[in-house]
Amino acid sequence: MLGLGYLSILLSIVTYIFCILVFGQLVSDKSIRTILFILFICKAATWSPFLGMEFYDMIFEHVYHDVQFQLNVIKP
Repeated sequence: MLGLGYLSILLSIVTYIFCILVFGQLVSDKSIRTILFILFICKAATWSPFLGMEFYDMIFEHVYHDVQFQLNVIKP
């Protein structure tokens, strides 16, 4: 996961550079736009495991929290 995090940071830096080139109209080559599109897809792929872990953690914590109070009933 640490390697995936470093790869995500590296892809972010490269993607920002390509965004400045394409959207700033510094380069008008169509192949640069294709590379930027591929970088966006790679960036989404490197973020998906982190988002999946966060969603799993969020759901697990809520389910565990609810079950914990059902099993450990507070007696008045």
